[in-house]
Amino acid sequence: MVHKPRNSLLAVGVSKYSRSQVIAKRVLYKRKPAGAVAIDAQLNDAYFARTKAAKKAATEEAFFEGEKKKEPLAENKVALQKATDKVILEAVNKVEHLRQYLSAKFSLSKGQAPHALQF
Repeated sequence: MVHKPRNSLLAVGVSKYSRSQVIAKRVLYKRKPAGAVAIDAQLNDAYFARTKAAKKAATEEAFFEGEKKKEPLAENKVALQKATDKVILEAVNKVEHLRQYLSAKFSLSKGQAPHALQF
């Protein structure tokens, strides 16, 4: 995970999660030096910003038009996603059982307090 500006985390790829939605945990392991996994500098808040389209006046024809066509992703974003995935998957595969840990579904039992959990 990479800490990004504006209280968000970059976890496995270019998806962003708010720190309030990530479970607090304590993991003890040998840390590599900072920057051991190189993430492209293009992945910043400007990269994730949406472009605002001009609003059109609502018409009856537009309402009955059906689903809007999705615009395909830009080729540079697809290439950047593949490069980021490759780097992260290599790092995940180096740690035993990390892939299973990340893919496991999290759930609480009755009476478990999430703030009291430590992993």
